[in-house]
Amino acid sequence: MAGHLEMFVLVTWLSLTCASHPGERQRLVDYLGENLGVTYTVVRNGNGSLFEAEIVLKNTGDETISSPDWELYLCHIRLIEPATIRPNGAELGSSGFKAFHVNGCQHKIVPSVGFTELLPGKSVTIAFRAQYWQVAVTDVMPNWYVVTSGATPALIKSTAGESLDFVTPLTKPEQLIRAPGDLCKPLTVEDRFDLNANITNVTTPDIEVVPTPVEVAVDASRRFTFDSQWVVIQTRVLAKEANVLADSLNLRKQQHKPSSHYIFMETGDVTLKGKTTSVTESYRIEVDADTPSVRIVGRDKAGVFYGVQTLMSLANDSRGIPAGHIADQPRYHYRGLLLDVSRNFRSKEEVLQLIDVGSKRCHDLTEKTCIVPQLGSGPTTSGPGSGFYTQADYKEILVRAAARHVQVIPEFDSPGHARAAIVAMATRDDFRLRHPDDISQYISVQFMRHVVREVKKMHEVAQPLKVFHFGGDEVAHGAWVDSPACKALSSGVPTDRHSLKRRFAEKVAEIVHDEGLDLAGWEDGLMSQGNEPYDLSLFPNGNMFAYAWQNIWEWGGGSRAYRLANAGYKVVISHATHLYFDHPQEPDPEERGYYWATRYTDTRKVFHFLPDSLYDNMDTDRMGHLLNRSVICVNQACPPLETESKDNIIGMQGHLWSETVRTKEQSHQMLFPRLLALAERAWHKAAWENAMSEEERDSLRDEDWERFANALGSKELALECNLNDGHMWAECPPIYVGLPGIRIQLRTKSADGKRRSRVVTVRSVAGSVTATTACLWLGLLAATLGTL
Repeated sequence: MAGHLEMFVLVTWLSLTCASHPGERQRLVDYLGENLGVTYTVVRNGNGSLFEAEIVLKNTGDETISSPDWELYLCHIRLIEPATIRPNGAELGSSGFKAFHVNGCQHKIVPSVGFTELLPGKSVTIAFRAQYWQVAVTDVMPNWYVVTSGATPALIKSTAGESLDFVTPLTKPEQLIRAPGDLCKPLTVEDRFDLNANITNVTTPDIEVVPTPVEVAVDASRRFTFDSQWVVIQTRVLAKEANVLADSLNLRKQQHKPSSHYIFMETGDVTLKGKTTSVTESYRIEVDADTPSVRIVGRDKAGVFYGVQTLMSLANDSRGIPAGHIADQPRYHYRGLLLDVSRNFRSKEEVLQLIDVGSKRCHDLTEKTCIVPQLGSGPTTSGPGSGFYTQADYKEILVRAAARHVQVIPEFDSPGHARAAIVAMATRDDFRLRHPDDISQYISVQFMRHVVREVKKMHEVAQPLKVFHFGGDEVAHGAWVDSPACKALSSGVPTDRHSLKRRFAEKVAEIVHDEGLDLAGWEDGLMSQGNEPYDLSLFPNGNMFAYAWQNIWEWGGGSRAYRLANAGYKVVISHATHLYFDHPQEPDPEERGYYWATRYTDTRKVFHFLPDSLYDNMDTDRMGHLLNRSVICVNQACPPLETESKDNIIGMQGHLWSETVRTKEQSHQMLFPRLLALAERAWHKAAWENAMSEEERDSLRDEDWERFANALGSKELALECNLNDGHMWAECPPIYVGLPGIRIQLRTKSADGKRRSRVVTVRSVAGSVTATTACLWLGLLAATLGTL
């Protein structure tokens, strides 16, 4: 009997049974976090409406898991078992587990009636179906966690971090096709080579500057470099610009102009192609090789600053600076980048770094806040989805932006994306956003006046606020349906979703106008049912800025930019099919990003964008089928931009939404080099855009792309590599792109086991050419064997 008793005691100690004591509950959660092995597999896509997947849970520890008193939380971007999960959860086959939808992407999987125990070394397979499809590894979010009542949540170690090695690679045809007729299949090595076979090392031009200047007249035979003899002449008016230039080139500053070896800056008239231009931000650089000296004149301070940036680019050319002149002006005044800091937070330091890059080309910071653990953030406030800027942080961002001539436009998205504000204000009666008896699914925001005033105060430190972005997008079906506050509106006021959405926009416009500001919003926040904009007379603001993003051609929204411009709105082209940098750069399951607007957007696609002829950007639908403009534009679905409305198209904006972007390195990988192609199109209008025929346009465009690709590979990416100690580009090399000039590195192991990288020489496919430059197939080789 004694032996039997000892065995019984031992088995009890090794079993995690029903945990009633707080210490036991914590021990259960901690054990699960440490020893629950997770494997996630997409079994089959292709249906179009549902896909099949399975989660395998393995007990990798030495204790039996018999307690059902725990819950596993995960962000699953597709609704699990959509037909049955709401409101009471869905049984997941015979696995002994049940799934519930919490909110957003957040789900929980809990042991149900059929759960018995999970022995050491044993596994359980949870098979389920979910909405639509998942054809990318990064569709699966990391940092799952377990909770139980009275215990601190524990991160499941097997899902932690950014490796996503708990996700089974997608390699089978049935895993890679979203729906019947999906043509967007992963490219083979041969596909990639063929796509870029016509991109070669071209003869280096006299200057390499991105974006391309309007006018260049230089004598390449007469060059010089900046040495210790050179000084920057600093004036009180242009002190900040002088500081940037002197710091970049490591030159001395002084107030008096010597007889030679100086750089002088001033504001004044800018001559471009023999005429004085009135375009703001224009500049002219005159290089005298005889004196030698350099003169930069800008139409305004911003123009001087952009001239400084061009001179800094020339100074990084090992051949030296050529004599002559460069004159330039921007195509659009608005050249923007939206940075989503809500879904996954971006640190102040990262924002400052992007401002430094953006000041060279284009930038528009859009700020949000986040309070809920979504999108793989994990259970604690230390995850990537958590974070905030203090007032001091925000003011520091404003100061840096002002010094770099970057305008910060804060967006506080409402009413459709306002959960953070709603929850935060629940305990503050003065600014309560939820009626105590409100049972509607979405709540409108009523505290905008306070927000606008406080943000305006912060901007006074360095950059007076001119525009407030209220969001306005994606107001969901069901919003306000059961709101007592909305029902209590005076009689005669329509309370349907569309009427209330317009009423909200009007009220926010009044608040913003009272503060002397213009209002900005996403296109759908400024439109009634269909594609018709609200009458501009509804809003008292001097300017109404509309960001036209939802241009999915087959969905019928591609005409919205022109409709808004024709109605008098100032329009920023923000098309998701070409300018959403959260989308993959290639249709490959290993590429990061969502792909709801288009399966992929590479650098060449951004470079090819035609902002002056939006309908000519119709290429393929979301499944890769060629689009027929005559079909899309039937029944006046594509109204032209009226001649008198052309000036209402004020610029372009790229976007980095952060659902799958949790780290600085991932952010940079998604932005570059596509951000440089955006800068090229937003600043410079290429000659091929006005070609008489499509054939001529495509031919000239291919030549221009080859030039641009060479400039990126041989110079611009190397410059980014040097920015801020190499952390902007070196950590996120371009993969699968034809950019001649990139060095190939082979990662090898040294004798002591430490990894080292070295530059290698790769022979061409034909075996007749040896080069250290990377066209597409070279980049692929480097990506396979090491790093670029």
